[in-house]
Amino acid sequence: MIYGERIYGRCKECTKFIPGNRNRSYKEHIDKDYEIILFGYGKFGSNLYNTLIKQNKEILVVEEHP
Repeated sequence: MIYGERIYGRCKECTKFIPGNRNRSYKEHIDKDYEIILFGYGKFGSNLYNTLIKQNKEILVVEEHP
């Protein structure tokens, strides 16, 4: 995204009002290396996750509705 860092810098304070933005466990996942980042854990995402986890892949799941 063009100018994403500048936009985020100006809006960072407002993110504290976004529901679900205060996930307490994110810090334990932030310094880990992942092979796959999976966006969405709905019907398709959860099936894909289960398949990949059986293959011993390191997966980070990003979900809009935790």
